[in-house]
Amino acid sequence: MFSSQAQGPVEEEGEGAGGAEGVGEWTRKSKSWAGEIWPLPGVMDTLALVYLGCVLRQEPVRIGDVFRWAKNNQIPFLGAIDYVPKEWRDRLPGWGHHALLTRYARFHGGELHRAVADLMLGYQENHGLVFPAIPASPLRFLYIRDLALPPEVYQFAQKTCRLLGMSFLFPARGGPPKRYRLLDIPEVLLVASLVVATKHLYPLDGVERFPRDHDDPLCLQMDWAVWESEFSTRPEKKPGILQYEHMDPREIWSMSKGELDELLNWFQETQIDKHPTDELEVDRLFPLEDIQPLPEIPEPTQEEVEARVRKVQSSMRRVPPRPDRGEMGENIHRLGSHYRCYKEVDELEGVVKRFYEVVAEVAGLSLRDLVRAVYSLEQLLFEWQRNEKRRLRAEG
Repeated sequence: MFSSQAQGPVEEEGEGAGGAEGVGEWTRKSKSWAGEIWPLPGVMDTLALVYLGCVLRQEPVRIGDVFRWAKNNQIPFLGAIDYVPKEWRDRLPGWGHHALLTRYARFHGGELHRAVADLMLGYQENHGLVFPAIPASPLRFLYIRDLALPPEVYQFAQKTCRLLGMSFLFPARGGPPKRYRLLDIPEVLLVASLVVATKHLYPLDGVERFPRDHDDPLCLQMDWAVWESEFSTRPEKKPGILQYEHMDPREIWSMSKGELDELLNWFQETQIDKHPTDELEVDRLFPLEDIQPLPEIPEPTQEEVEARVRKVQSSMRRVPPRPDRGEMGENIHRLGSHYRCYKEVDELEGVVKRFYEVVAEVAGLSLRDLVRAVYSLEQLLFEWQRNEKRRLRAEG
C-alpha cells in the first residue's frame, strides 16, 4: 500500500511508547450513574444525545453537522436560556442559570466527539446498551461531496479500515482498550481514513509521481490549486468565555464594535446580578437592555456545494503512463512513494494545511485532533505493512 520510501517517523505501537497508541488518546475512568448529580447532562452532553439519537435511527448525520448547527445557531442551543419562560428562569438556582448560558460555550473542535464517546461508554457500563455501527457508506459520500473529493477515495478509505480489522462500532478497535483514543470514535476513524486515502491517491506535497500503466490511479490527478481556491474562505472565530476571563485590558482598544458588543453581553450575563437585593437609583434610571439573540449563520446551499464539486472535478487532468525508468535512467516516483506523515500541526503548510483545516471544520474536530488521528491511522498502516512483509518472508 505504502512505499518503503515513506517519510516521517514510523514508531512501534505500544502503551506509553509515543507511537500510534500514545497519540490522540485520553483517559476515561468508569463512572457510575447511580448518584443524583452524575446523570444530569452537561452542555455538550445535550448535543451528544441528539447525535446518539440519530445513530440509533441510522440517520446519516455527522457529529460535525450537530456541532455546526449548534455553533451557527441553527438549532436552539446558543440562546437556550431565551427559550425558558421568564417566570421559570427567575426561579432557577444559580448553577441552573449558568448551565443555560450556552451562548459562550466553547467550540474549539473535538469537545462533542469526546462527549459522544463518554456517553456511549456510560450507557454501555451502566445499562448494557451498545450502540449500533454508524452508517458508514452514506457518511463517506457526504464527506466526499462536501470536501469536493474524487469518488475513487471511497473505496480506498473503505479498504484501509478493513485491512486493519477496524469497525465502525465503539470502540473501533474492538474490545475495551486500556486507554481510549480518538480513533476509537467511529466517525473519527472514518474521517481519518478519507484523509489517508486522499493523501495516497492524490498527493498534496508537490512531489511528481507518474502512473505505471493506464489502470494506475495516478492517471488522474487533482489540481489542488483549484481545490484550494474553492475553499479559500475561512470561518470567523469569536473568543470564548475563557478568553474573555483572561483577556488583557489593552486588547479591548483594538476590538471592533461587534466584538465590544459581544464582550459587554458576556459581562452582563455572567458578571452582573440579575436579581439584586437593593436596587440602586442608577439601575432604575439606566436599565440594561435585553441581549439580542445571535444571528443564524447559513450553510452553503445544495446548488453551491454541487457547483464546487463540478469545478474541482473538471479541473482534474490526465497523466500518461511512464516506464519504470526514464530516458536518463532516473527513478520514477510511483503511487505511495515518499508518502508524508504529519505528527504536529506546525508541520503543516500550504495546501496541505488548508486541506486539514477544511476536513477538521466539516468533521467538527480541532486541527490538532485531526492531525493526531490521521497520524495514528498512518502508523497502524505502516505496522500492518511491516507485519505483512514479515509474513511473506516467512512463507517464502
